[in-house]
Amino acid sequence: MLSLLAAVLLAACPQPPELSTSQPLPPNQTQPSFRLQQNFSLQLVASEPLVTDPVAAAFDEDGHLFVVEMNDYPYTDKSTDQPNRERTTDLPIGKIRLLFDDNDDGTFDRSTIFARDLSWPTGIVVWKDGIFVAATPDLWWLQDADHDGIAEIRQPILTGFRKLNVQAVANNLLWTLDHQICGAGGTNGGLLSGTALDPHTPTPLSMSRHDFRFSPLGPPHHFQLLSGGARFGNTADDWGNRFICNIRNPVQHVLLPLEHLSRNPHFNPGSPLHDVAASGDQLPVFRTSSPEAWRIINAARLTGQGDPRMPRSEKNAAGYLTSACGVTVYRGDAWPPEFRSQVFLSDVAANLVHRQQLTPAGPTFSSRRIDQNCEFLTSTDNWFRPVNFIHAPDDTLYLLDMYRETIEHPWSMPDDLKGMLDLERGRDRGRIYRITPPNFNRRPTPRLSQSPTTELVKLLEHPNAWHRDSAARLLFQQQDPDTPALLHQLLRQSPVPQARLQALNTLAAATPATPAETRQDPPPLTKQLNDAVLLLLDDQNPQVRRHALRIAAEHSLAALPDAVARSIREDSDPAVLFEAALHLHRLNIPLQENPLTNLLARTPADPWIRTAALCSAQNHECLLLIASLRQPRLRSNPEHQPLLLLLAGIVGNRNQPAELRTLAQELNSLPEQDRTSQHFAELLAAVDQGLRRSRSSLAVAWQDQPNALALIQYVTHSASNTALDNTLPPEQRTAAVRLLAPGPQQDLLLTQLLDLATPAQPDTVRLAALQLLQTRLTPPAAARLAADCSRSTTSLQHEIIECLCSSDVGTQALLDAIAAGTIPASRITPIHFILTGN
Repeated sequence: MLSLLAAVLLAACPQPPELSTSQPLPPNQTQPSFRLQQNFSLQLVASEPLVTDPVAAAFDEDGHLFVVEMNDYPYTDKSTDQPNRERTTDLPIGKIRLLFDDNDDGTFDRSTIFARDLSWPTGIVVWKDGIFVAATPDLWWLQDADHDGIAEIRQPILTGFRKLNVQAVANNLLWTLDHQICGAGGTNGGLLSGTALDPHTPTPLSMSRHDFRFSPLGPPHHFQLLSGGARFGNTADDWGNRFICNIRNPVQHVLLPLEHLSRNPHFNPGSPLHDVAASGDQLPVFRTSSPEAWRIINAARLTGQGDPRMPRSEKNAAGYLTSACGVTVYRGDAWPPEFRSQVFLSDVAANLVHRQQLTPAGPTFSSRRIDQNCEFLTSTDNWFRPVNFIHAPDDTLYLLDMYRETIEHPWSMPDDLKGMLDLERGRDRGRIYRITPPNFNRRPTPRLSQSPTTELVKLLEHPNAWHRDSAARLLFQQQDPDTPALLHQLLRQSPVPQARLQALNTLAAATPATPAETRQDPPPLTKQLNDAVLLLLDDQNPQVRRHALRIAAEHSLAALPDAVARSIREDSDPAVLFEAALHLHRLNIPLQENPLTNLLARTPADPWIRTAALCSAQNHECLLLIASLRQPRLRSNPEHQPLLLLLAGIVGNRNQPAELRTLAQELNSLPEQDRTSQHFAELLAAVDQGLRRSRSSLAVAWQDQPNALALIQYVTHSASNTALDNTLPPEQRTAAVRLLAPGPQQDLLLTQLLDLATPAQPDTVRLAALQLLQTRLTPPAAARLAADCSRSTTSLQHEIIECLCSSDVGTQALLDAIAAGTIPASRITPIHFILTGN
């Protein structure tokens, strides 16, 4: 089957003309190519030969800049480049460069090569007299013990990141509020081993699609997997909210911690990521450079395939976001105040920098485009490749420009077009710019390595994030015994909420975990931390209160039970309620007194608080559902309906006979107007859907409950009448189709679904029927679908093909239809081919 579908994809394409190439601009001639908004400007601070291929960077405490040079992008041996093949034989030619500004005039004067021979380096963090570097397949500790600007000690603390997709590697190491080092894990996965892992961790550790964190202290470094898994970018705001990005998902908030995803085995919380911004197909970009010739040709080819699910950013050579990277929240104070908490990111393929305005939305955020019909920064130079940003000691952002003629992934380009281009051209170039506002006055670079502890604590109140973060790191690094008392004084007295937050997290990082046997009589540091948490639970800033809850949970402090219950009872901020919901499982409280019931009643419309609560609700779902059904204001409230449906699905998935009998009795006791409502029908469908995940069904589970079976028959009969009534509006019929699934007569259901999937029906009705047919196909049913395909609209043809691809029975019918000429071979897209391969 696969070989036939693969052959379909190899239809001949017209031979493209010879592709023209562009020429690079010298570093001192790039300024005329730039267009910036609000009278901002770019100042060149470093260029080749001082730096090449910069993709990540980090300032040390004295303003020296470590730069990650990914010279081996996208490969070092073009002859071995093949899709979906690991590149284990490529030469490791990446480097770490150390840049010095000897006279502190804001321009770097010289550089040394701190470390050579690194493979795909993409992330860096400073620690003591060295750096941690993410360089797939490894995580390195590189130390300059004699302070000569060159690393003499090279220790791989972890290995096994998969060296597969060069744009999906582990990247962008980030020093976080809690004094851990967090990395974006990319999507390559891997099998990890090394001294960064705890001794009890099973080895190899499967990376899968996750982010990660580890402690700078070690070995072991207590390496942990985190929620995440996108592409190139990793940033946080002042409050520790972390954001990553994917190529068409420019701003994603990492909201649900990994340890909560699997807490409730019968509840699938979905993605832990929230798309803060619109995705790429909805986000136009306004480049001032001309799209490359190869991109124009490729877009025309993809458009010709006719697949409506192919992203618009691929079918159009320009106009839509296609390669978001380097997402960064601005946290400095050199720019006007309105820029704080704006998000900056690059569309590296379009030679531009885009920005969004963050706005709180429940426990997460939404964002919107700031610049209308233009971008914050564009260049007419196709070689301009902004890939990342870093906060600087002068309170600005520095922009890292990889400066390559072509930045595209080799696997994203057809072989004939790729063969006409040199994807390594520009490997000897690279630029770093300072982004400055009008009338910018650069402040001198501090030498924080010489600052006493008292001065470092004071710097936690500085308006610039680089000063606060560097001071906090040095306090944690130096472990001065006077530090905890100074931090406790600061968090009690400082008017700056960011300072109180930094002080709390630094105090927590210096407090060892409390063993269970000592919790009745904890050591002084733990008592001090517990007091700080109790104090900050009343803080005016909700983000400080949120972190106080988190730290109480992570350290199992005595304050935790009261903190969670009190927050749910008294706090109104969604971020605090979300954090409290995550830790409800830690409380040993009878259900009738459990704050979970009140929390869900208070916040039915917030999907993230609802998700956090359900992660904590293991084994209580049926009781929660019944408690909600017994309250008329809840069961009839449209805002509460999503929660009821989720609870119903979990009860079904648990498939506990006693719970299902109790639920049947409760449903039968509802007033008639409720039992005949649309909400009631949706509730039954949700229970049935959950049961089917447990290889059962509502008809089977309630086969000894005559009254309950009567409910099912009434609901499905009513839904059938509505769905098959051609005189009713399509949206009403579509909703009814989805309610047919619980029906006890599956043969009749299959016949009805096939009738509803015919070309005579509205597309929305057909699509709903196709979704139910995917798990119910028989050979005759699949053949009938295939026969109807050619008489359908283009978009429905693709949906029918996808439905057929979902099973072996359907795939065989699809191949028979192609052989008979009923379905044109041109309709089989790469997406369908992948579905069939699965």
